[in-house]
Amino acid sequence: MSNQLLNDKLCEYIIQIAQKPNAKEQLRLFLDTLLCATQQEKQEESFYEKPASSLVVFTKKELSEMPQKIGKLFKMGKIRAHVIRRKDGLYLIRCQIHKVRISVAASQLDYCKEQFIAKLHEKLELITLNGEAKGKKGLTPLIPYMETWLENVKKPFIKESTYIDYARMMKAYIVPAFKGKYIERIRALELQSYLTQISNSGRSVPQKRFISSSPLCSILQSPTALLR
Repeated sequence: MSNQLLNDKLCEYIIQIAQKPNAKEQLRLFLDTLLCATQQEKQEESFYEKPASSLVVFTKKELSEMPQKIGKLFKMGKIRAHVIRRKDGLYLIRCQIHKVRISVAASQLDYCKEQFIAKLHEKLELITLNGEAKGKKGLTPLIPYMETWLENVKKPFIKESTYIDYARMMKAYIVPAFKGKYIERIRALELQSYLTQISNSGRSVPQKRFISSSPLCSILQSPTALLR
């Protein structure tokens, strides 16, 4: 419906209201309804509006506080971080390095940058591992693969306390055994030996359940695993 046609319809409706005995009350009700609808539409538009983002500018001091290789990439412009001001007033800095997503939020921009740099150090090992894998075409690092599985596949369907336990178990049992290894290069015998050791170790039922439901068993059962 065109704006002109809509205006004509509204005029006709208002004229009809004006001819009624309780025209004043009817007209007030109509205008209140129209005003509420307009306000609701503006609120919906505001809700879906995405805040504009801009590049984060780091000082020389901030760059020097980053892990050396990452700081150099930022300085050369090969890596960039974006910042937005959310509707709750928090600053949000986001970046992705070798498929590792880094995101921090804080009420002050300077503090947000500090937290971002701290997160870079925290994720340095994973970033480095993924960077090495990038140079080895077709290879998939096991630990990042497991972390992605736990975060995106498992977490939505388990309790928060269970997720925390699983994350602790992975750090305690899987990372030490398979750190720096790639799925395509893990031998079936090596993986089977590890799973058997877990099964016979007398560990708790939740620990065994986590291992048995993890991608480790799926990797072992894949046809290519039998050939390695």
